[in-house]
Amino acid sequence: MQLTNSARPKDRKPTTEELKRLASVMNEIGKQTADLGIQAVYHNHMAQLGETPEEVDIILQNTNPKYVKLLLDVAHYHQGGGDPARAVAQYKDILYALHIKDVQCPLPEKPENPKAYKFVELGNGNVNLPGVFDALAKIKFKNWAIVELDGVPDKSRSPIQCAEISKAFLKDKIGFKI
Repeated sequence: MQLTNSARPKDRKPTTEELKRLASVMNEIGKQTADLGIQAVYHNHMAQLGETPEEVDIILQNTNPKYVKLLLDVAHYHQGGGDPARAVAQYKDILYALHIKDVQCPLPEKPENPKAYKFVELGNGNVNLPGVFDALAKIKFKNWAIVELDGVPDKSRSPIQCAEISKAFLKDKIGFKI
């Protein structure tokens, strides 16, 4: 069960207490889902609590790994200022799954906004995906890694064309046999 929230303050960074409160709520949900045989996972996300690596760390330091694991979204983690490959190594003991995606920032069409971004096909953005896959190999990760694209970034392409671009990246640049 994926856990995230949409309660990020609009005008300030969240406080440590707010992040700890989220962790506490997730622990309680995790206890309840564990009784049902369902693993709860925390999903880091932009524009929510846990946007930056520091926020993610506070949340994870205050969750009980028995009840809450990490679903690391590598593009959101990167966009929040983090190194997803380093996060794989740092959280290897609680890493349960990943969202594998790429993000482009800054956007050429919005040069005045250094924080503007869009999700793009694998290999077309700024995430060090080879580094992520190297880190996963080093920890011998065997769980799920879901390739994800939040929308078609170039309206001249179809969703299947976008999927083919990501597939080719995984095959040609990462070495997956597909």
